[in-house]
Amino acid sequence: MEEKVFEILEDICEEDLRETPDVNIFEEGFMDSLGLVRFIVEVEEQLGIMELDKEVVNTPNKIIEFLNNRK
Repeated sequence: MEEKVFEILEDICEEDLRETPDVNIFEEGFMDSLGLVRFIVEVEEQLGIMELDKEVVNTPNKIIEFLNNRK
């Protein structure tokens, strides 16, 4: 799942975030509200997990932790 999250993020953010998994993707300008919507749709389609919000998905590590807990 971790690799899939990074692939989705890389596609949307146009940046490989594997080296900086604790970066705040909103504060650093990697993702905006439209990107968040795209990310949520991709996670739902590819991983079957819903109920994401900006507070939960502001860093790659938080996203992965949240999704792992949702399994």
